[in-house]
Amino acid sequence: MLADLHVHVARARGRLVKIAASTRLTVAGIVDECVSRKGLDVIGLVDAHSPPVIAELEAMVDAGELEPLPGGGLVIPGPRPLTILTASEVEVDEAGLGPVHYVCYLPRLASCREFSEFLEPRVTNVSLSSQKARTTGEELALRAGKAGGFLVPAHVFTPHKGYFGQGGTDLRESFSDQALAHVPAVELGLSADTGLADLIPSLRPFTLLTSSDAHSPESIGREHTAIDIPPGAPLDFPTLARALREARVAANYGLDPRLGKYHRAFCPACGHIAAEGHLLGETCPACGGARVVGGVLDRILEIAARGGAPTGGVPAGNKPAGPTSEGPPMVRPPYVHIVPLAHVPGVGPSTLRKLYRAFGGEMRVLHDVPEVELAAVVGATLARRISAARAGTTGLDITPGAGGRYGRLTPPT
Repeated sequence: MLADLHVHVARARGRLVKIAASTRLTVAGIVDECVSRKGLDVIGLVDAHSPPVIAELEAMVDAGELEPLPGGGLVIPGPRPLTILTASEVEVDEAGLGPVHYVCYLPRLASCREFSEFLEPRVTNVSLSSQKARTTGEELALRAGKAGGFLVPAHVFTPHKGYFGQGGTDLRESFSDQALAHVPAVELGLSADTGLADLIPSLRPFTLLTSSDAHSPESIGREHTAIDIPPGAPLDFPTLARALREARVAANYGLDPRLGKYHRAFCPACGHIAAEGHLLGETCPACGGARVVGGVLDRILEIAARGGAPTGGVPAGNKPAGPTSEGPPMVRPPYVHIVPLAHVPGVGPSTLRKLYRAFGGEMRVLHDVPEVELAAVVGATLARRISAARAGTTGLDITPGAGGRYGRLTPPT
């Protein structure tokens, strides 16, 4: 089962929700993209605290386009059913760190409405996405848990509003054990992978999620998680929440961290991309500038060099996913570096349409279709490039991303 649990809604009921996002990201547009072109099984809509989004989802339920699942969650019925988890991404000013983003996953539209009422007096405009709220991660986790949901720290390593990117070294600096019982996972973000995350000891008890943080239809699914669901289990909110708590992730699929926008430290004054080992807070070695934008790799290596923070025990309710004081180490699932089809050199809109018509969606192309069948549709050269982009990117020539610019891929011949 393939899931992308971080997708934004740009507009709902004719009103703006996410300012820095494609206006094509309506609920209907997201559903169409997922069912017709992506082939995902589960998505998380992270703006379900917004009254226009709630109203649109409720209208779809009333029209029979969307069905509430008995245990929680929603489903688009049909030959390709799509399960939708409702969630809310919230920004808080975390003590000692600054602005940090968390995603609160909530089981039902009624719990989304209650969460919206909680946020309304604490934000400037509750209809907008990712508003800064006068609350804490601790309070959000406890509130999500009370509603039958859970909290996931978002894009934890990015220098802009990621928990560790902002200076944290252990979630226990901001959360009690009671609150961490409702934090089963962390979201890695585009500039990190499992190997990098596991350099930080305090993260080893947590399930690792790869999600897109999509701000456009095309970016949906660019990172996604394969979750192991027991045979016969309903694909609903409780089943997915339990899978995260029990670390039942079969694989993570995401960008090579070098392709992420914030992989390396970057100087906006002169454009210099730091060499490995640049410490946060250092001046630019090329021009002496003081405003160096921190890199994910540099931040992780800095925490690892300090030895991280004491891990303590495993948060209540979570199955350990790495070495802890409470049991033997578990093996992380594979992290497979992929390049989304739209980013493969030579794959344009017409090629994508051919691939979708022939194979039914991007997930099938990335995971199932043999190269010989790809070649029959798009030719041998593009088939080789797609195969290289989905089989791990170690051998590909990549200029690392930095300072808000994605890394660049040099195509294989």
